[in-house]
Amino acid sequence: MSSTAGETDRIRRGDARFTMTVLILLWIIAVPALFLVAVLDLISFSSQAPNPHQTRGGVLVLTACTLAVLLPAAATVVGHRDQRPLGTMICGVLTVAGLLVALLSVRGGLEATGLVADTPSRTHHSPVSTGNCADRSGGEATCPGG
Repeated sequence: MSSTAGETDRIRRGDARFTMTVLILLWIIAVPALFLVAVLDLISFSSQAPNPHQTRGGVLVLTACTLAVLLPAAATVVGHRDQRPLGTMICGVLTVAGLLVALLSVRGGLEATGLVADTPSRTHHSPVSTGNCADRSGGEATCPGG
């Protein structure tokens, strides 16, 4: 009976290793591919009014952001459950990296989909004129009209 239990444990450990490998490979391949397609959609149609390509690009950015966090997080959980400290640590670091990428990218995805309004551009406002003539430093103050 003990050989069956040991064999079952070995198979389970192999399954965990396989699962972690698949999740990380998906992270390495799918997330950059989604970001690339999203950027191509957003760049090629950036000069036009919002259109379906920009919306699709925004959805792809949001999907890539979600996968950038969830795939390594799932691998971290699998590694922790199977008591694989090195794999858990590596996947934890990848989760944090994915979270940073997602935090930097999610605003653009939300703006492209129209879920969040574009950030208004900061314009330099001139001071409000009161209609009175004010002295200015560095020279003679002249008021228009007299």
